[in-house]
Amino acid sequence: MPAEDEPTRFAEFRRRYRSELADPERAAALQHLRELAQQRPMALLTATREVENSEAAVLADLLVAGSTTN
Repeated sequence: MPAEDEPTRFAEFRRRYRSELADPERAAALQHLRELAQQRPMALLTATREVENSEAAVLADLLVAGSTTN
């Protein structure tokens, strides 16, 4: 896949992942992670070489933002 397609692919991945995390059970788990992150430092791990284009990056944004919308 050409490199110029990567931002488009990640945008679609990000949209789908955020949608999955809006599911009530997953949203509750995400809220629990937010509460833990407010109490102490948290490390998010990923096996990808491009951390900025990973589920960990999406999750980190959601933990900071406090919402699954967008």
